Amino acid sequence: MGPEDALRVANYLKGGGRIVKVKATVPVTEEELLDYLSTRGTHPKYQRGDAKPYLYNDARFSLEGLMRLANHYREAEQLPPFALRVDALS
Repeated sequence: MGPEDALRVANYLKGGGRIVKVKATVPVTEEELLDYLSTRGTHPKYQRGDAKPYLYNDARFSLEGLMRLANHYREAEQLPPFALRVDALS
C-alpha cells in the first residue's frame, strides 16, 4: 500500500470507519442448500409459476431468500455462510 492509500485508510478510521474481514463462503448448489435446510427441519416445497417458487410456512421464498434463511442458521452455529454455486453447462 502506498503512502496516499495509507493516509486515506488512516483518515477513514479516524473518522469512525471500520474495516472488517469478509468471511469466506461455502459454495453450494440449489440441491445442497435444500438438503441443508431439511436437516434443520425446514422443508420448502417447490411450486412453479412464481418469482418466489418455494413455499414454506405459508410464505413464498426465492432461492436467495432460502439462502438468507440457511445463513441465519449457519451464523447461529458459527459456521461460514453459504454462497450459491452455479455450475457451467458442459
